[in-house]
Amino acid sequence: MSERRFFHFAYPTRSHKDRLPYPFQLRDGEAALFLFEALSERGYRFAGPIVNYPPGPDVPQFDVGLLRETDLILLTTRPPLDDSDVGDKKSIPPSYTKLEEELFKGPLRKRFKRCARSEIVLTEETAAISGEIAKRQSMIFRQNRGSTYQAYGSPVTREWRRFKRPDPLTAAFLLYDEHAWPQGPALLAAFGTGGNETLGWCYQLATRFEHLLFTTPFAMAELRLGPLAPRPTSMHFADKWEVTLLGVAPQTCRAARVDRVGTVQALTRRQRRDNSRAASGAQPGTVGTFDSVESRVRWVVAEQFGVNPEELKAEISLTNELAADSLDLLDMVLALEGEFDIAIPETRIDQIRTYGDVLGTVQALTRRRRQDDSRAASGKPAVVWARIVSPRGAKGDVQRVALLTPNTAQTIADDALRAGRGVRLELAVPPNWSDAALAALQDQFAWLGARGVQVSVRRDQHLGSIRERARRPDAA
Repeated sequence: MSERRFFHFAYPTRSHKDRLPYPFQLRDGEAALFLFEALSERGYRFAGPIVNYPPGPDVPQFDVGLLRETDLILLTTRPPLDDSDVGDKKSIPPSYTKLEEELFKGPLRKRFKRCARSEIVLTEETAAISGEIAKRQSMIFRQNRGSTYQAYGSPVTREWRRFKRPDPLTAAFLLYDEHAWPQGPALLAAFGTGGNETLGWCYQLATRFEHLLFTTPFAMAELRLGPLAPRPTSMHFADKWEVTLLGVAPQTCRAARVDRVGTVQALTRRQRRDNSRAASGAQPGTVGTFDSVESRVRWVVAEQFGVNPEELKAEISLTNELAADSLDLLDMVLALEGEFDIAIPETRIDQIRTYGDVLGTVQALTRRRRQDDSRAASGKPAVVWARIVSPRGAKGDVQRVALLTPNTAQTIADDALRAGRGVRLELAVPPNWSDAALAALQDQFAWLGARGVQVSVRRDQHLGSIRERARRPDAA
């Protein structure tokens, strides 16, 4: 079975008109990060961004022939289907590449008659999904002080709602197409009309509406935005948003209903299992009195299929000898994931035939998790949040969330130096970093002090896994 990859289909941020933007200057990268975990759980591996540079001489184009049918394209920026025609001030330049053309004329144009910064018009097929979506088939958005509604209405009934005063209401969209074009990769798109709206919507999808991912070809939500602090230190401001699902299209493909592990049934079982653990006070990795991975796997599998643990031999077939069907296998996988705090990719699930396959898969994933934990605790590349606070106030601030590689560290330092003397560089790392790793990071940036940059380093619990962040309160 071929490896399942996903690519982030990204547009650059604005740059000087006489030069191309750098590869790291991409829109909505933080929004995409919130969906990485859901993709990883479904067996996808991140293969990198596909950068859509504005058209020009010597601008490289991505080779569409490199994409496989098992791949997925992730889009977390409002697609500029009609930006060049509408001419909004806050537009996104299209790249006019072959890949962009395939996405625009296929799954995206199927849903949007018009899609620009100031105006979105849905197709009749999309408007027919629900009455609430039909009322908002044509939407006009403000271009200053956010991207909230200025008006929306229906071309059919000619009933319009106009907002004379700014109201913190806006729209967000989710699209999924198993094949962006015949025998092509899948497309998953999640976006609002502005950067903050897209970031908050992807956060909501990862923490509250994960059941929508891969299970519907189209969903539309209405966001009532809450107050945004001048310098928020976490994503919990989005928890205060009111999110109303205006309509969800029915499932139309078998893969969305069955083959994706993230179905509604799977999430329901996972929630039931987590609730059971919470009620009993049990912790992941503490089944009975067994200590070894093999003993714990044997106990979980025996419990799932109602057999004596001693009967489980490496060669025993799950389907033939234990009479397991696809739902039984899914329950077993979810139980093992909860017991060992791991995520078993679909590619590995498809290869499981015997008890020996189950044991080998869990041993490999737990070994990899221990290695990952060890790397994180030793301060090797992990997610880091950086903010450069300018003495001039919020307008001068620069924020960045990325893996702490040597290139990222140099970029952060360059940003701080460009901001001038008197700035403050704040760095936050995941809570599992050791004191030694924290001190090493402080030392890594200490040289900036001689250049007039004040550096502070701290742990932040909100840089843990997405589900952990959703359950934790704001840091003090």
